[in-house]
Amino acid sequence: MGRLVDKNCLSTEKVGNKYYYSPILTEDESIHQTAAEVSEKTCAMKMSNVINDLLLKNDFTDEDLNNIEAMINEKRSYTKCKIY
Repeated sequence: MGRLVDKNCLSTEKVGNKYYYSPILTEDESIHQTAAEVSEKTCAMKMSNVINDLLLKNDFTDEDLNNIEAMINEKRSYTKCKIY
């Protein structure tokens, strides 16, 4: 819990000899923050390795995989339009 407080994900309030924790970030904000941290710490040339590892080590529903595939297709169409 202390690490989440240090990362500004939780706030804490001491009442008597008890601590009460409350979320500061929404679940979506926390996901975006985690993704940003991974992006900052990963070489752009190795980002596909991180994504591959996440895909292999986690369980996904068909709907999840369809959403991932749609994002990949959207990204692919964007990269085709880029001028170098």
